[in-house]
Amino acid sequence: MLLLDSNILIYAAQSEYPFLKHLFSTFHIQYVEEPIASYAIALRRTKKISLADAIIAGTQVLNPFEEKF
Repeated sequence: MLLLDSNILIYAAQSEYPFLKHLFSTFHIQYVEEPIASYAIALRRTKKISLADAIIAGTQVLNPFEEKF
């Protein structure tokens, strides 16, 4: 799994880092739909994790990453 530091979003807005805009253009957006939300809710009820972590886990479990390299 690849992780991304949220501070990189701040740098992406700055003009001296144009390669970050290119990097973000290659990302796939995965929307939080009902099955992911339900999984995240169930996970939070059984584990002590943050909402963001539960959504990330639900997204990964229900939509496994497929390498396209």
